[in-house]
Amino acid sequence: MAKIEEYYLGKNKYYRVTNLYIGVDEITGKKKYKGKSKFTKKAEAQLWIANTIAKVNKHGVSDTNGVDITTFEELYNLWIIHQEKNVKASSLSTYKYQATKFVLPDIGSIPLKKLSTPYLQTVIHKWHSSHPNSVRIFKTLTSQILKYGVILGVLDHNPITPTLVPRTVKKDKLKRWTKDQLIDFLNFLGQDKKHKYKYVFFSILAYAGLRRGEALALEWGDIDFIKGTLTVNKTVNQTKELGKYINNSPKTQSSIRTISIDKGLLDLLFSWRTDQLSEMLLYGFNTNNLKQRIFTMKRTNDIIHPNSPTTWLGTAIDSYNKALDDDSERLPYISPHGFRHTHASLLIEAGVPIKEVSDRLGHADVKLTLDIYNHITKTQEKNASDLFSKYMQN
Repeated sequence: MAKIEEYYLGKNKYYRVTNLYIGVDEITGKKKYKGKSKFTKKAEAQLWIANTIAKVNKHGVSDTNGVDITTFEELYNLWIIHQEKNVKASSLSTYKYQATKFVLPDIGSIPLKKLSTPYLQTVIHKWHSSHPNSVRIFKTLTSQILKYGVILGVLDHNPITPTLVPRTVKKDKLKRWTKDQLIDFLNFLGQDKKHKYKYVFFSILAYAGLRRGEALALEWGDIDFIKGTLTVNKTVNQTKELGKYINNSPKTQSSIRTISIDKGLLDLLFSWRTDQLSEMLLYGFNTNNLKQRIFTMKRTNDIIHPNSPTTWLGTAIDSYNKALDDDSERLPYISPHGFRHTHASLLIEAGVPIKEVSDRLGHADVKLTLDIYNHITKTQEKNASDLFSKYMQN
């Protein structure tokens, strides 16, 4: 028999319903009980009991299944459970961060029936004011959750679909270096014999176009010194739940690839393998095996945190700029991913067909490559102008 109990949280008095028998589940054949807490008035608890029984009488026991979805956050919690079975841990961690940090604080406690299109449009404007470059990401995430609500039948339509995202003045996010800047930086980095692994790491990003996680996950068995190839088939990820780990399923299926690398990079890798063997023996590790990762923490031979290259790069650029003359142009800051953009831009500038660039980068299709690199370098722009001029004169 259902009980309504009085309890306190601090100085505040609340009521809770326990042991409300709602019948036998038509699907499982098991007896079902429900309960709910944090009612501020006893009358609210009594009303909830009446509504729950009415709902069971109308839809049956299995329809409720112990789940009462009334707010956006409750729907989000169900959606996350569903996503745990469908996406990678790194993607799930990103969803949770975006939702708990940005979306749920604004609409988590709002009842689903009050999430109208006009209301959500005001939320879109708020996100645009505070995070103009992320508002589309927040809208997409919210839309996926609400779409799940439609599938479950707790919503009859997706109210965020008709909303509009205000125009944002886009900045050039694809920060990259010119050929000369890249060469000068790598030459500077190569002088630091104490941290040779950083020179090797950024050389791989620059000359192979790998993502930082792909580079950190490389093993010596992924390098074919005879054929002159490098194979990408895993990546390093970091999530709050799992910490650092090797993901044997890269970003997309097309991310799994084998690419050619030049003799200069092969020689550098061969040299680093010898140096790594000597260094790690001092700490009790024999790295002379194909499963050994090319880049590891020196004292533990453990996985390197995926954010570490960002710190390495910032420090290296600072050192490079400090070593310049007062009249020299300072090297602009880029992220480790900027080496991938630089690699792609220089390939295009060198005349490599866009399909080959796409395959080398591991993009799902050529359109993605074109969308990202639809800007052309200054050199290409001048070449295009010169070619057009010559054509018109003939």
